[in-house]
Amino acid sequence: MKDLKKYLPVIIFLVVIVVAAIILFVVTGKKTNTVASNNQTQESEQTPVPKETSDAIPNLDQKWVKGNPNGKVQIIEYSDFQCPYCKKGNDTIEEMYNKYKDDMQVTFVHFPLTSIHPYALPAARAAEAAGVMGKFWEMHELLFANQNNLKDEDFYSYAKKLGLDLDQFKKIYVNKNILDKINKQVADLQGKQFDEIALDDSGKIIEKGKTTIQGTPAFLINGKLVVGAYPAEEFEKFIQNAMK
Repeated sequence: MKDLKKYLPVIIFLVVIVVAAIILFVVTGKKTNTVASNNQTQESEQTPVPKETSDAIPNLDQKWVKGNPNGKVQIIEYSDFQCPYCKKGNDTIEEMYNKYKDDMQVTFVHFPLTSIHPYALPAARAAEAAGVMGKFWEMHELLFANQNNLKDEDFYSYAKKLGLDLDQFKKIYVNKNILDKINKQVADLQGKQFDEIALDDSGKIIEKGKTTIQGTPAFLINGKLVVGAYPAEEFEKFIQNAMK
């Protein structure tokens, strides 16, 4: 009995610790279950991605063009949304467009380099889907501005940001006809030759002969091919030459 009294404080202390641990476990368990339940509810409320379809899309073959159709400078931009050089090239085009828009028309053509850029083709499909819904250039800018975020969920976020109906966007995004359009644009360039021009070390425009488009970015300026992402001050020389 004396020994029991001696260890009674220790026993009471241990009992308190055990009871406190049990209470903590129960409370924590309830909180964890609440979070998991909320997450499951949110996931269940998300619209599932529809399966690929081939429903007809009105005006599917339309080109993405902006600017003056009668301008002295006609540019066709071949580009890849995941390509960092294309981002630089696009920045230059935007600067030139803002400066010469009254005399310039820009047409965007997809050329995703799928062997090295796994998200380029999905990004092109997202741009096309937004284009069908009237927001191609807006999506185009978001994709270039967020090259490290080119997954499906990112595209849906951009679509919502642009005020597009998300269900409709998803249906168009997975439409096989969109994919066929992009692949056709790439196929149409296979083996096609252009007269290439470039700048020499002195900044003078030179003729480089016939070539094909093998990489991005590439620009047809009044039918002459310019390859690579030139800084704006250098690219402007091609613009000024085309305006003569």
